[in-house]
Amino acid sequence: MKPAAPIGPASGRPGVMRKIAARARRSAGALPTAWQAARALLPTRPLRNTADVRYAAVLDGRTLNLDIALPAGTATPPRDAAIVFTGRRHRHTAPARIRTVEDGVVRLSATVLLGEDGVGVHTEGQWQLSCVITDAAGRRSTHPLIGAPEPRWPSDGPTMLAPLCPRTGRRYEVMTLPDGRTGLTVRRSGRLAEVVDIRAGWTGNALEIRTTGFRYGRAPELRFTLRDDGATHTVTTTLDGDRIFADLPVQRLAETVTTQERLWDLHLIADGRTVRLNSVLTDLTRPKTVLRPPTSIVSVGSGVAVRVRPYFTPRGHLVLACLRLASAPAPRPASDDPEIIPAGARTRTD
Repeated sequence: MKPAAPIGPASGRPGVMRKIAARARRSAGALPTAWQAARALLPTRPLRNTADVRYAAVLDGRTLNLDIALPAGTATPPRDAAIVFTGRRHRHTAPARIRTVEDGVVRLSATVLLGEDGVGVHTEGQWQLSCVITDAAGRRSTHPLIGAPEPRWPSDGPTMLAPLCPRTGRRYEVMTLPDGRTGLTVRRSGRLAEVVDIRAGWTGNALEIRTTGFRYGRAPELRFTLRDDGATHTVTTTLDGDRIFADLPVQRLAETVTTQERLWDLHLIADGRTVRLNSVLTDLTRPKTVLRPPTSIVSVGSGVAVRVRPYFTPRGHLVLACLRLASAPAPRPASDDPEIIPAGARTRTD
């Protein structure tokens, strides 16, 4: 007896089935399992021999700064200390600095670079933090870290409290776990297209772009969309390592002489996905007022020029404001006829 044929719109389309399965796995990973939900309702065992976190922050998107007070019974500074990051399947350590005893409390401080080029804490999920100290006799003891004090600077300042990692686009955030322990949450990057450089001038017009959070099989396309009527221009790009380069079609972005700038939004199209071009990955809360690319005058022909004024929106998106300048009058062709000088006109003889 032959097996029944698959029924449904995805029958005979293994690519669709793989996409559905991948989407289901992502959805399942975002939701707690039955065991995790039940465990959250169970009473947790009280933590013992803990160390208090007095300060914890990720200042530049990937550098964790810690200030820790060891238990009051630790009267003698230890010989060595380290910070331990414990994830689902991985465990990493980073050195800690031992400070002098203050009011009978030994303090530790640590500055830890996270990610592939530092301590290997880059797997998405939650990491538990603890410290391990070694006393003068060589005995080691482990102290779970508890608490995650809020930063003392205002949240409406010029920089973000939890910016994205400028290298990978991940977000590292210190938090207090349900059992009171200090945790570090790692969230993967979304699809981002970062503007690395804008070159517009007499020697050339090009964009340099870097992408994070997604891959593509071939060179993407760059699309320019006019805000007024939605007209578009699309150009091809070239790949060089992890960078994408595209020429700016300046002449097509301002084809007629007007008194108003033409505003263009830029999108990268890669394997059917559209990603808007953003500012560089910084910790700025107001990129429009801080990041100000220079305005350029670009020659597009004999006596014709276009002013290119790039700027970033409050959300960090790149916009090109282009204005075609009035064409200079064409030079008069040379004539073989002798110049006629009006009567009475004064002429120079020197």
